[in-house]
Amino acid sequence: MGMIAMKIKDWATRRVLAVVCIIVIVSILLIPWLKALLNETEGEGFIDTTSVINLSSEEDDEGKDVPFEVHPTRNVICEIGAGSFILLKPKHPVFRTTTVTILLSDDNIVRTIGSFNLEPFSDHQIFIPIHSKDVAGQCVMSFKSNSGGFDGLNLLRIEITVVHKIFLSYLSIFLGWCYVAMWSATYYPQLYKNWRRRSVIGFSFDYIALNITGHICYCIFNISMFFNRHIQETYSELHPKGRLPVKEVDVYFSIHAVSMNFLLVLQCLLFDRGQQKVSLVIVTLVGGFWLMMSAGLFAALREKVTWLEYLYWLSYIKVGSTPIKYAPQLYMNYQRKSTDGWSIYSSMTDCLGGLFSVLQMAVDAFNNDDWSGPLGNPGKLGLGIISLIINCGFGIQHFCLYSRTNAKRVGIL
Repeated sequence: MGMIAMKIKDWATRRVLAVVCIIVIVSILLIPWLKALLNETEGEGFIDTTSVINLSSEEDDEGKDVPFEVHPTRNVICEIGAGSFILLKPKHPVFRTTTVTILLSDDNIVRTIGSFNLEPFSDHQIFIPIHSKDVAGQCVMSFKSNSGGFDGLNLLRIEITVVHKIFLSYLSIFLGWCYVAMWSATYYPQLYKNWRRRSVIGFSFDYIALNITGHICYCIFNISMFFNRHIQETYSELHPKGRLPVKEVDVYFSIHAVSMNFLLVLQCLLFDRGQQKVSLVIVTLVGGFWLMMSAGLFAALREKVTWLEYLYWLSYIKVGSTPIKYAPQLYMNYQRKSTDGWSIYSSMTDCLGGLFSVLQMAVDAFNNDDWSGPLGNPGKLGLGIISLIINCGFGIQHFCLYSRTNAKRVGIL
């Protein structure tokens, strides 16, 4: 404890602690906004996670009972030129012949019957055929009736997705988990190297300060986009054919990334760091990013911008901080003429993660005929491309420019 107390008295440590404290304080200030954002408009915005997992639930996302049971699912996926179906079973009988009209949000994607009749006291299932046309995309099937007694009918929604190949949808899921595995594994070689050496000398503090700021922005973007219905509806208006660019796996990744960055900060505080410290330039830059986040939040609260525009603002901070965050580490390696202290295995897994991420977005864009989709998640697209480019630079430093220096430091030469 005495040694830790001495370390905290060090000026460099106080500067790192100052950056961390600023991040924690501003994060606490953002908690009320996050609660309001995720529960916007009296609960209409929040999606219960059970509805995400089980799309065939008998109740809609707001918990209100709908008049039909839907089988086999409310989320229909079919290929171009193919067909599918849904079955509707009335939960309660009607007392007179009732006509239910079927509405499609985009009749250029699929075709189906225009309406069906419910006979008095009948509990027979209604067969609704779905035939996809020659374009991929999404549409929503909804219903309306010519009579009362159908509370909740307007809440029933069937999401229909038409893709080129269903196989590519599974490939996208596989690529998603691959990129999450690689990007999540990026942190462990560096954490292990720091722990084994009991030192963070050679590991840039500027890098970690920028990295944790960017990943907090990316985490807020993913969580809000995935769980907030109001934001999803705003996105659908801008990209009517596209699917939501954030998936469940993206949320897991961003939460994990923020946690790992805090562990790296803890190592920087406790392990031997020599004369290293966070530079004044990066402290100023990180402070500027948080001021931008606060200004955007104020504008969204005053309804000067939409919440979706604010989330894009956060994603741009993530994209903007990503190429900058690598520069201090690259420059430190150049000054020391060595990559000792920086784990090359972190660069390798980071590069693979970027490759899988870009491939997933390309597969989704092709499969859904929506090449604007990747632009709907600029944080993920930019992160993938930049990771590919920058980590090639680390590879050149480690294996080509400073390979002999690295070997001498570990006693090989």
